[in-house]
Amino acid sequence: MRNRRANRFRWLSPVVLVLATAALPVAAAVRPAGPPPFPDARFRLLLDAAALQGFLPQLPTLAAEAVRRGPIGSPDGDAVVVAFLGTAPQKGYTIAIQGVTVRGAQVEVTVGFQAPLRPAERVEYDYPVDARAYPRGRLPRPPFHVVFRTPSGRELFRQTDIRPRATPPTAARREEDVGDPYQVARVVRHEFRDGRFRGRRLVRVHTPQVELFWTPEPRGVVVYGSLPEWLQVGPHTPTCAVTDRAPEAIADPLRGSNADRTLTLGDVWVEVNARHARRAAPIRPESVPQRAWLACLWSVRQSDAPDEWLGTHVVDLYPVWLRQRAPRTVEVVGWTALFHDVALHLRLHPAPAESVPLDLVVLRPPRPRGDVAVGAYLYYGFDRDPTRPQYAVHLGKGSDGRFYTWLVEPETHDLDLYVRLARCEAPAPLVQLSVWNPPPGVRCDTNTAVQAFYTHAGFLSSLGHSGPLTLMLQVVSPQGWRSVPFSVEVP
Repeated sequence: MRNRRANRFRWLSPVVLVLATAALPVAAAVRPAGPPPFPDARFRLLLDAAALQGFLPQLPTLAAEAVRRGPIGSPDGDAVVVAFLGTAPQKGYTIAIQGVTVRGAQVEVTVGFQAPLRPAERVEYDYPVDARAYPRGRLPRPPFHVVFRTPSGRELFRQTDIRPRATPPTAARREEDVGDPYQVARVVRHEFRDGRFRGRRLVRVHTPQVELFWTPEPRGVVVYGSLPEWLQVGPHTPTCAVTDRAPEAIADPLRGSNADRTLTLGDVWVEVNARHARRAAPIRPESVPQRAWLACLWSVRQSDAPDEWLGTHVVDLYPVWLRQRAPRTVEVVGWTALFHDVALHLRLHPAPAESVPLDLVVLRPPRPRGDVAVGAYLYYGFDRDPTRPQYAVHLGKGSDGRFYTWLVEPETHDLDLYVRLARCEAPAPLVQLSVWNPPPGVRCDTNTAVQAFYTHAGFLSSLGHSGPLTLMLQVVSPQGWRSVPFSVEVP
């Protein structure tokens, strides 16, 4: 799916923009990003190559490429420690992983970093990053915790409950090893016979809790959410459903072919993240409980098993909170002001089944001088890859002829987008302003999207405004998606 998205839409690479756009002078005494680590810093210990590949899209493209080209070698047999200082406003910042220490069930990573002696005369984005391989055999038994600290002991980041991904059927040495063997409170085991045939059923009850969402639809309810990372094993990711049945009631009648009659909520099969035509479960909204089980089903039969052996069916059960959300809701989970972008973390409710056009509206846009208003727009981020593992971001027209920031074929409801400011000529005060689709008589300049020297402070200074600026924003869509108004403070 990712390759298909990449072929449909072509964006000018952020790397090309950095090389092609000259940096403009700024005041020599200004460090627009403040002291490091910067707000988009990331620190992680990753157990395998798959986890590393899933993490790298969280970094700017140049930082991700630096990790791929770095000295970590082949991470297949090693863990990888990554320390990204965040997007820096000039060259000269450095970061280094200075040591890894194991103390019981906790790993401590010492990270040192330095700033240049003096501010540069111009803004030039840089991406200080370090990555080191670490022998997996030296790590504590999962799950364990990792704390990243400076040499002086200041905590930078804490990573909890690190554990391997679930074992898919193709990698299980024994049938009982399939699925998730970690953080198990108890196991319900059932051996069965069917004439001369035999088989096994295992129900593992886990302690970690999971949060999922549901929304009502005309045909029932849709249940969706981001599964824990350890259950995301690519093409081998299990089918999961929500059930209110007790573990013992699951183990006895379970068959691989009738899971939809065993792992039920009431008497209804309620699949999580279903994308087929029956994704809405025929259940009344008032029948959806707040608490239930997330049941993920694995089936395996080893190739060298005797003919009379039917294999093993495993159900991994996790306590789940079910949160109701209104249809076509854009939830602003959080935002982070960087010196050159504002990072937005959004959730769409329910998980979309098709591409989604979004627009950003500034409510009562500030007018720092005369006929100039401050606008803002959504985009993929100047130094970010527009093609992500589960969706792509594209700017294009809708069927109404207006421009939107498109989420292309999303396979998740958790999304990251970015905001930049734009100068708009508006003769009169406005109630609301869309930069992509300004009202008649208003003209907006969006060349900030391709400026490798852009900073919020420099942009606002050019309009005669000094200090932070608060904007009231709202995400809207012609398909009916909408957020509640929210405010961000731009430094």
